[in-house]
Amino acid sequence: DLLLYHDGSNSYIDNNTGTLNLLAAGDVSMWANNNEQTIKGIANGAVELYYDSNKKFETNAQGIIVGGDVDNSTSTQGVALQTGGKIRSRVADTSATAFVVSIEDSGASKAIINGAGNGYFAGGLDVPDSAKIQAGDGDDLQIWHDGTNNIIKAVNSHATYIDGQAAWIYLQSNAGIQLGDVGSNEVFIRAYDNGAAQLFYDGVQRFETTSSGISIAGTIEASGNLDLPDWGQLKLGTSDDLLIYHSGSHSYIKDSGTGGL
Repeated sequence: DLLLYHDGSNSYIDNNTGTLNLLAAGDVSMWANNNEQTIKGIANGAVELYYDSNKKFETNAQGIIVGGDVDNSTSTQGVALQTGGKIRSRVADTSATAFVVSIEDSGASKAIINGAGNGYFAGGLDVPDSAKIQAGDGDDLQIWHDGTNNIIKAVNSHATYIDGQAAWIYLQSNAGIQLGDVGSNEVFIRAYDNGAAQLFYDGVQRFETTSSGISIAGTIEASGNLDLPDWGQLKLGTSDDLLIYHSGSHSYIKDSGTGGL
């Protein structure tokens, strides 16, 4: 059943029945060319694979360690991990130029995580509805789309800054823009496309722009002057009954409604 022989060119261990077991009290090593390590099995430890005497693969208590690239480009299958499995890569260089993980297609990098912990994506980051992009140790800043609305949410009690430094910051919409409290229970500012801009106090509208100027609901408390150009009129009363204005030459107080002056 077990034959050991040499055919004049090569040597053979030929097992024709059952399993061929190689047993050792210590480690087991295989060598090529008399001095090139190819495989090493360490008692109570790792199994190591070598390329040209350089270790490229080893097992450990958590899984495997690869010394070099993992090339799956010639396979139609992906890399599958068991539940809870991890892919880890370590480099001595923690700079932004050191690649820790690089996912490539036809030699072009599509996704990179560098030694500084930064991620880069050549085609953008695509997440499904309700999946969140989260930042902060406590996931304090969250960005997501719930299938209907786009949401940017700060889930802590700290301030949220949009900092344009020396450049303009644009909030753009073809419908309108509203600033208010959580849940939109109280509106602060509301602006309509091709329409008015409105200011509120405690949820009550107090100021609005119109096609001819402004509209104010309530009392005007001024700490300075109210300046109007010539022929600009200050109109008082529901029907603009009292007019005050300057023509450029003369000043007028005019009663144009009911009652006396």
